[in-house]
Amino acid sequence: MARKLTDTFLRGMEPNTEERDTVVEGLIARKRADALSFVFAFQRHGKRHKITLGQYPGTSLAEARDKAQAHRGALQAGRMPHPADTPCRSVNDLLDRYAAHLDETAKDPAQVKAILAKHVRPSLGPYDLTSLTRRDVQGLVDRIRPLTVAGAVGRYVTAAMNYGERRGLIEHAIRNLEMPSTGEPRQRVLSDGEITALMTDWLPHGPDALARSQFGSIFALCLLTGARRSEIAELTRAEIDVANGVIHLSAQRSKGGRETEVLLSSFALRILAQVPLRGDKVFPVERPRTADAAGGTRPGRAMRGFVSGFSRAVADSQRRTKTDAWTIHDLRRTAATQMAMAGIEPHIVEAILNHAAPRLRMTYSVKPHEAKARAALEAWGTRVWGLAGWE
Repeated sequence: MARKLTDTFLRGMEPNTEERDTVVEGLIARKRADALSFVFAFQRHGKRHKITLGQYPGTSLAEARDKAQAHRGALQAGRMPHPADTPCRSVNDLLDRYAAHLDETAKDPAQVKAILAKHVRPSLGPYDLTSLTRRDVQGLVDRIRPLTVAGAVGRYVTAAMNYGERRGLIEHAIRNLEMPSTGEPRQRVLSDGEITALMTDWLPHGPDALARSQFGSIFALCLLTGARRSEIAELTRAEIDVANGVIHLSAQRSKGGRETEVLLSSFALRILAQVPLRGDKVFPVERPRTADAAGGTRPGRAMRGFVSGFSRAVADSQRRTKTDAWTIHDLRRTAATQMAMAGIEPHIVEAILNHAAPRLRMTYSVKPHEAKARAALEAWGTRVWGLAGWE
């Protein structure tokens, strides 16, 4: 359906709807959750294309029509329309273009777009880029708490402006923002006594029986494999190769955006063998949730069917074992540190942690350290088993 778009109509659009404009062919107003944006849709050589024009009301209806008309003029002249044909006027314009760039290049653009939508668009979005100053952006970063989020906002805004400058969308990017300090990096490593207390808390009936909860199995696997929380908590049955003792992770599941593997020692396999079969997800959510009004970003773990509630599970385990202030990532650090202290070579530990290797080694060496990594994980598992008093 098509109609003449008006501001009154745009303000009253229902979520998850779109409408074509009859004034400028190809202009579409699209409402997704609470955000309304303009796109220009066209066909060239039998293929469909769309260019994001801006988010309403930062980009007005008149501005959207001007941009769409410019793209239509390019088509009529025999040229492929390009976003750079319409330079950015406002911060919202720039963020729209950067969001489209992320959709094509980033592994998980939803997090970046969500942070920009929450912290940058409301305050800086309407600003004309020609009048935006470093003081404006620095002031925004300085006001945001917690500091980790403030640092993320500063990095993402800087990246958006650098992208705009490279693409000729803006004349000058704002650089050299003062990023907040979040203190010294964590160096928490569990002691032998803490490992004993925690393993017997997570698996109170031993490694060959049900864990205290799904969290107990997840925590123990993180400690034994050195894997990241998401790599274990969002594990699916299809990713596990029991015969070869490995978890196959796709590029979408790996932090580095590349296919990788998590090696499973015989000890990790014993724990996995006790996890009940309840569908394709190894650790499914117990109380499914539905999308809320903030849709449009990547849904949380529980909404994707995976277990959630890690903060409470960690606090409960800390209380039962009387251990202090450990995090799930500290389990990964503990595994790496303990293996290094046992004499495992640094590049073997790096391979176990799936840290990105130098480009030359990534190109010309295919799984060169798997045998040594497996031996290291077996030795680490033996040590953990001994601390827990298991055979």
